[in-house]
Amino acid sequence: MTEEELRQLNQRLMVMETGILQLTAKLIGIERKIDLIAMALGATEQPVLLAPDGEPYNENHLGDREMELDEVEIIQFLRPNGVRRRMSTKLSVALAAVSRNMVLTAEVLPTGKLVICGRMKWQDESEEISTMADNGPGDNDPNRAVATIIRRLAKECMGEDINE
Repeated sequence: MTEEELRQLNQRLMVMETGILQLTAKLIGIERKIDLIAMALGATEQPVLLAPDGEPYNENHLGDREMELDEVEIIQFLRPNGVRRRMSTKLSVALAAVSRNMVLTAEVLPTGKLVICGRMKWQDESEEISTMADNGPGDNDPNRAVATIIRRLAKECMGEDINE
C-alpha cells in the first residue's frame, strides 16, 4: 500500500470509530430512558433487603426474631453502565463471619428480578455461583438468596455447615 492509501484508510477508520462512539452514546441514552420508564412504572433500581419477618430493613426494624445480626457486604452493579456500588445487608453473625471470605454481588435485571452471585475471594469469577431472587418480600426475597449463596459456598468450598 502506498502512503496515500494508508492515510485514506486511517481516515475511514477514524470516521467509523466516531460512528461507533455515537451509536454507543445513543444506546446508553436508550437504556437510560428504559430505566426511567421502568422506574415510573414502579420498578426500583435497588434491591429491597428484608428482615426475617419479611418487612424491609431499616434502622428501627430488624425483624421480630431475636437474632444477633452483622453486616454482609455486597457489590451492586447499577444499570445502565455497570457502575459498582458497595452496599450491605444484615444477616446472622454466623453467616456474616463466613461471608468475609467471599465476594458477593447483586444486580437488578430489566425484568425486575435480582441475580445474586458469589464466590470465594480466592476463586476466579468463572467459578461464581448464582441464584435469582424477587425484588421484594416473599419466600424468595434478596436476603434469603444471599444467605443461600453464603451457605452453598461455605459447604462446597470450606466444608462448613452454618448453624444459626
